[in-house]
Amino acid sequence: MAFPSSNETIKYYSSISNFMETETPVLSFSSFDENWFTFDDFTLTVESDISFKLSFDYETMIKTKKSFLYLYIELDNEKSTIQTRTCFEYTPINGLSDHIFTVEQLEPCIRLAVDKTVIKMNRECKYFGYKKGFSMDTNLIQYESLAQDIADKYHHYRKLDDLSNQKEINTLCMECPRTDVNKVVFIGTFIILDQAFFFNPFFNHEENRKIFEECLPYAKYLTIKYKCNSIAKRKLYLSVYDVIQFFLCLDCATQILLGEKADDMNQILDIKEFSAMHRSIFIKGGTDLFAALKEVLKTSEAQFPDLEVDHNWIERIR
Repeated sequence: MAFPSSNETIKYYSSISNFMETETPVLSFSSFDENWFTFDDFTLTVESDISFKLSFDYETMIKTKKSFLYLYIELDNEKSTIQTRTCFEYTPINGLSDHIFTVEQLEPCIRLAVDKTVIKMNRECKYFGYKKGFSMDTNLIQYESLAQDIADKYHHYRKLDDLSNQKEINTLCMECPRTDVNKVVFIGTFIILDQAFFFNPFFNHEENRKIFEECLPYAKYLTIKYKCNSIAKRKLYLSVYDVIQFFLCLDCATQILLGEKADDMNQILDIKEFSAMHRSIFIKGGTDLFAALKEVLKTSEAQFPDLEVDHNWIERIR
């Protein structure tokens, strides 16, 4: 879809809202996803301190060549947490996304993402028994500052990284059919990692995320997770760059299941219906896929230092 000009009326379509129109010159709204929602109990106090986190990523799909900006938002107020992704489709110019990463284009996108996340948080709180729902004074959010921060990170870091890895990003590396084993391995990888990073009470979530981010930034972790989870619905296409990121995730998840913390992980996975049978399939299928990934990356001649290091995740993820 072409990038809209400033005098166009942009139409948004969302799976969770009715048709809306706006005169604001933003990107074409593509979709809104709830990554997860947790609610500890029914004593939510909306006046408590609210933690707001925003991160971003973007990519061009290796098969369809469609380009998307992703805004990831996490809202946390002690009793409840929600993490969402809002997607915006755009058209690159000469292969670059410079025209997207300006304050003028990003600010309305951030506002839309925040509004949708707050609406979803309110609905979920009511569903879980808190009659007043959830409220947040979004006027306190410094949207322009957030937009400027994202623009700066793109122009000073991400754009340079993209240019240096352009071949790996644009080269199709693997086509993964929707077999039962593939679904268990790809989706299971992130079931395990999400437990270690966010949910399992026997793990140090914040420290584990910090350690893993040394190899794979948080937003990129979320992007590759969403992509790999799509194998539940369709064949999965991965670029060399995608394979490298998944390689790190699979390695970490496999080591967790085989390490000292396996029992702590398994008792929660049983509750989440990722059973001993699934874990057996995951270990066998993951080991085979891991070996295949190493061979694929060798033939691609990609040079990524993180893959040349034997990460001892068993000792580091606690």
